[in-house]
Amino acid sequence: MINLKQLITKSNVMLAALIVFVLLAAIITIGMLTPLVVSFLTGTSMNLDAQYFNARTALPMGSIIVLLSFYLLLGNLDVKKTLSGVFGILGMSFVFAIVSPFNSLPVDVIIPVAVFAFLAIFTRIGNSIRYWTKNPFKNARSISAHVIHLGLVLIILGVVLSTSMTVEDSTVVSTESRGIFENQEYSVSVDEISTYFEGSPYESHPGSSYVTDISFDVYKNGDYFDSGTVKSIRDLKWGQSYTTTYIHRSVLDEYFIAPRGVDSESGKVNLYSRIVPFITFVWGGLCLMAFGMLSLLTIGYLKKK
Repeated sequence: MINLKQLITKSNVMLAALIVFVLLAAIITIGMLTPLVVSFLTGTSMNLDAQYFNARTALPMGSIIVLLSFYLLLGNLDVKKTLSGVFGILGMSFVFAIVSPFNSLPVDVIIPVAVFAFLAIFTRIGNSIRYWTKNPFKNARSISAHVIHLGLVLIILGVVLSTSMTVEDSTVVSTESRGIFENQEYSVSVDEISTYFEGSPYESHPGSSYVTDISFDVYKNGDYFDSGTVKSIRDLKWGQSYTTTYIHRSVLDEYFIAPRGVDSESGKVNLYSRIVPFITFVWGGLCLMAFGMLSLLTIGYLKKK
């Protein structure tokens, strides 16, 4: 019979996590190189969007989170109890995938896995705090390392949630009517459209760029929310066009508005609107990882002193 304690050890679990990580890196690398290879061999331009990567990286990404959480719990629970927790989380993810409470397969699967990871991390942090007086430097390093783990899980969760739950739409808005975007709580009304030349004179033009300013009001659930301005810029010298973007960041989401086309004579603008939920989890996770790494360096320095 197979002895679980000899087979399922911390080193073996970490080895499995590293193998899955290499597989994940290979999938991402192949996805990034494929458009370049196709363009080089055939001259055809192609673009692989977030959905392409989500579909192929969801399973290895979830596996890495489960394996690392399993690794953290092995030091506190015996193998059978830890395995029971892993199978319970996997079963819950399977149920969520069938019931689909969030109407998105990647989100339905990642939520139970992320909860399992958070429980494992906070359990280890709690143990380090509980036994702080026994070895302060060791426990301080342990807490810093787990803060890095927490940041990593937040980043993964933020990437999955933001790419899977993004809502975007575009509509034509005029100075006489309010633009309503499908499946969004935001609407926009254009206040003013103004055009002018900018930069040094170019050929027969008084400026090198032709700029269109679009001032607008943003409404949320029908109530006034904010005001903003975006620009549509046509560079006459270099023959290029580009736009600026309105961005409003909050704790739970980021909201973007950008012009796609402008008809200043009729006062109509084609506005693109996008809501990216939980992207702040990515920024928060990056901050936690930076804080944890800085803490590890500081603790190592103080211990040497």
